[in-house]
Amino acid sequence: MASLQFVIPKLVASALPIETVAAKARAANIDRPRLENKERHAGGHARITCQSPMARFLIDLVRVVAGRAATKGETNLVIACGLAVDAAMTAIEQCKRDGGAAPASHVEKTPY
Repeated sequence: MASLQFVIPKLVASALPIETVAAKARAANIDRPRLENKERHAGGHARITCQSPMARFLIDLVRVVAGRAATKGETNLVIACGLAVDAAMTAIEQCKRDGGAAPASHVEKTPY
């Protein structure tokens, strides 16, 4: 299975329990739950490298964060979560089409 890469707003990365995501994925029976997170300070982004099942698991976690943020009225985080989900889904789809690693998505150009 090929790895894929995408960028998410750092706001979302800091709202996620990145340190425990792999353990949670293992508990949910995700095969090879490796997740690499590299922050890019200049753009305020985090580059995520993982396989498709882990990306789908991460999408679910981001949606939970978005739901909590919505109930608290944290509009910027809700918007950033939407961009993160879109980036992950785009990378998954591109990886399916290309059969290989997907490049970073358009989220890299967002203000978050």
